[in-house]
Amino acid sequence: MSLGSVALLIGIAMLTLPAWLTIHLVRRQRRLATWTRTQATIRHVWKKKRQSSATGNTSSETSTHALRIP
Repeated sequence: MSLGSVALLIGIAMLTLPAWLTIHLVRRQRRLATWTRTQATIRHVWKKKRQSSATGNTSSETSTHALRIP
């Protein structure tokens, strides 16, 4: 692979990556904007760790339970 083709690939990546990231963030923001807002009282929050049997990596998951105020 010549130096010119490597530079071309890097240039293409530098143009497409920010465009893809922008599109991804805009779509995510639009999706989150459709959620209904409400008031609530947090009853309990905990962090649970679980072991992945496939990779052996530890991941954490946070769960939140809320009680709605009428």
